[in-house]
Amino acid sequence: MYILTSHIWTIHHVSLNHAYQSRDGEDAMVSWFRSFWQKVKKPLEVIAIIAVCLLVIALLVLVLLTYIFHLNVSGLTGKNLWDWLQLLIIPLVLAVIALLFNRATTRTEQKIAAERYEQDKQIASRHYHQDQLIAKQRYEQDQKTYVPHHLKRYETLRECERSPY
Repeated sequence: MYILTSHIWTIHHVSLNHAYQSRDGEDAMVSWFRSFWQKVKKPLEVIAIIAVCLLVIALLVLVLLTYIFHLNVSGLTGKNLWDWLQLLIIPLVLAVIALLFNRATTRTEQKIAAERYEQDKQIASRHYHQDQLIAKQRYEQDQKTYVPHHLKRYETLRECERSPY
């Protein structure tokens, strides 16, 4: 199986053991693909960003060459700067608004999560201190009513001696 890693084609050998089952009972190919995707996901994002940037640069170069050398490219002739601005401003403004909204939403969610964490921490601390106070009170109460085992036996024997039966 051939896999693209660092722009070099390498041969990758996949060994399938235990009748095509992985240790957790998952299909070996699915398990292999999941681990492969986790390794390759980040480089694919980088490659996609680079590809988009290269396409934008190529489009800008084409537009500039069309205006500088008065090339006859269909769809580009007869367009002025205002036409290009109309085409690009609205998507750009929408993208910026979406980015700002996403940032504001993320900050709000983080603030809410931090407040919940602090509240949960305070509640847990309050419950801990209440439990400690109750345990201390029970311990003190048990210490007041505690009678050692040998004294209980002594009292029981005395009562048996006093009883007429």
